[in-house]
Amino acid sequence: MPHLSPPANYPQIPDDLCHQCLEIFERDFTLTPSPQNLVYVNSQNPLGCRLCALFLDKFDSSPDAMSPLELGYVLRCRDGYFMGVFDIEFFVMQEASAEGRRIRLCFQEELRTESSMPHPVPYDLTISTTTGSGQSFARARGWVRECMDIHVECKLAVPSSNFMPTRLVEIASGRLLNIRLRKGSEIAPEAPYAALSHCWGSNMPYKLTQARLSSCIIQDSAEDWGKESAQMGSIYNHSLLNIAATGFSNGENGLFSRRDPALLLPIKVTLQQDIHTVRKNNHRQMDMKRGNYLLIDVNTWKDAVDESPLCNRGWVAQERTLSIRTLHLGHRQLFWECLCKSRSEVFPEGFVQGTLAKHPKRFLQSRASEQASRMEKAEKFRQSHKDAKIRYRERLERERMGKDKYSLFPTSFFKPKGYTMSDWMAMWTPQDLEGCDLSVFDDISNKLVAISGLASLISKDMKCQYLAGMWRKDLEHQLLWKVRVTRPEAAFGNTRGPSWTWASVDGSVKTPWMESGCVGLHEHSPLRWIMTDEISSHPEKLTWISKVNQAQVTPLGSREFGQVKSGCLTITGRLGVFRIDKSKTMTNPPVNGKGKLVSKKTWIAASWDTLETEAVFGPSGRTELWRYTEYGTQGNSKTKAKANQLNVFCLPTRIMNADPVNIDYEAPMLTGLLLLPGGKNGYYRRIGQYEVSEHWEDGSVAAFTNKTTLLDSSLYISKDKKGNFKIVIV
Repeated sequence: MPHLSPPANYPQIPDDLCHQCLEIFERDFTLTPSPQNLVYVNSQNPLGCRLCALFLDKFDSSPDAMSPLELGYVLRCRDGYFMGVFDIEFFVMQEASAEGRRIRLCFQEELRTESSMPHPVPYDLTISTTTGSGQSFARARGWVRECMDIHVECKLAVPSSNFMPTRLVEIASGRLLNIRLRKGSEIAPEAPYAALSHCWGSNMPYKLTQARLSSCIIQDSAEDWGKESAQMGSIYNHSLLNIAATGFSNGENGLFSRRDPALLLPIKVTLQQDIHTVRKNNHRQMDMKRGNYLLIDVNTWKDAVDESPLCNRGWVAQERTLSIRTLHLGHRQLFWECLCKSRSEVFPEGFVQGTLAKHPKRFLQSRASEQASRMEKAEKFRQSHKDAKIRYRERLERERMGKDKYSLFPTSFFKPKGYTMSDWMAMWTPQDLEGCDLSVFDDISNKLVAISGLASLISKDMKCQYLAGMWRKDLEHQLLWKVRVTRPEAAFGNTRGPSWTWASVDGSVKTPWMESGCVGLHEHSPLRWIMTDEISSHPEKLTWISKVNQAQVTPLGSREFGQVKSGCLTITGRLGVFRIDKSKTMTNPPVNGKGKLVSKKTWIAASWDTLETEAVFGPSGRTELWRYTEYGTQGNSKTKAKANQLNVFCLPTRIMNADPVNIDYEAPMLTGLLLLPGGKNGYYRRIGQYEVSEHWEDGSVAAFTNKTTLLDSSLYISKDKKGNFKIVIV
């Protein structure tokens, strides 16, 4: 077994860095970019400098002495959960924007032993020069054994029912490697099997067809594809191990690669003086003492796993989430991911705290952790009383006789917690609160099929209607998704759902944060719907001003969780009409026949759903507009909007007065939907989402909660006495 050494035992001799890299740690650091903080790197730099070698490798560059790579660097002191952790960030000066290439290295105190973060972790000093070595295989086998033997939560997450895929590939080792296709019905239902996640790439030399039966799905049979894709969730959830070709974009170059260990191991440096910083919010001073440190790449997992060729594919979201254990075959390391641990060959016992990573397996972990906690409490009770069994029987007898109001252990005590809406939303809301990219499909119409296993699993606890990636329960909240980066409109005739579901757009989406204390989305705290004329008179953290009356989708075929033909929802709210000033030059409200505009211009942060919509209304972001007090589609020629003056319908949905996740939340914040009429009378389609804060401009929220009088009944289904309109969104 490779030799492991914790930081306390690691030689305290700094790495032999080049002169300019040593100077980085001998001078004062700044928390903002400075002209003095520059490093020039070229291919002629001393070969022994591991930091220079890291720069050349990470930035994928081979500059010469005449035109070296110019790097700036800055010290970062983290806030929030990892407050007090220091990073040094290097960036290419020509790419100094936020989207430019960067390297972020965390300072790990070499001799730190207290529990403060980042804590010391063992690391492997002797990794081999290839991921296909016997040493790497031994490490992987050790991870599997430890997880199966020790990890309580991973054991609890194992499905109670047996399942066997329709077909498996049997690999028998001996004098010759024997590979053959087996029917699942011929194998014992409790037999363990491994699953595989991989990218096909553009070339598929071997695939299962009806003429030549050798993989899990017959690729030229729509019927078999539909049947097998529907049970992909169960296949990965029941597997003993998921083997993922994470670092490879196709199968042409195998699963293993050579590597330079010097580029992967922590770099030892000596900080020559103390560093003092002050946080802006509470003026708390943070210190980093002089001494020996290890520089650890906090993006190791993010770069090698989360943003790998494999994990960027939408299909893999389900495979990675539902498999209890995943062995990632990375481009330079093997990585391990289960409910309890994330590891690599360099850090075989786990990463330093603060390493940037997504945690898709928390979907399974949340329920397993809760069940493990209950079991631990019960075991502590039993062990703390010598006569626990007698006490337990007495308590049950007293309860049976009605003399004891509270049960010692209710019948539901050991029953696993059901999945909630928060669990579902958490899958698309990783650590950075951004959405999961579900865009990279061989066939974009398969987007809903790719998460059908997850939907099927959670549906048993949701106990409500599934609506093309959403759920009927708390649907108002889910409607407020927005795209992160706009992309072209999905192809006409796609089967991914109506315009109000996130599945209808290409690209990744950002979903609203689910927080029970803020939004109240659980059984014990139902969603509150308030329709009042005076929104400001209600001090609650959350106010809903639109309500979904009915929603439905029509599946394509008999599969509830797959592709859909169509869908619609009926919603009641304060539908408003606004004139967008695309040119941002209007200073006075225009005269518009039956439509009367208010005299004050306001603005919103618009997020359009597609590039085509942006081409019409302008780019996402600040959008200036005027509100109609009255609006009608019939009238003289003055009703028509001029060039750069466009009408849009706004449906205000929610007002939040606080956000426990974002301390800089500009409350009160109103969020709603951007719509355009389409098709039948009272029918609309979604074209985007918008936000507006009272902090941006006085009266801006009121501008969107005040009524617009719609003069034509063709613009709505019905209207109530308070001026709220019922419409249909398709």
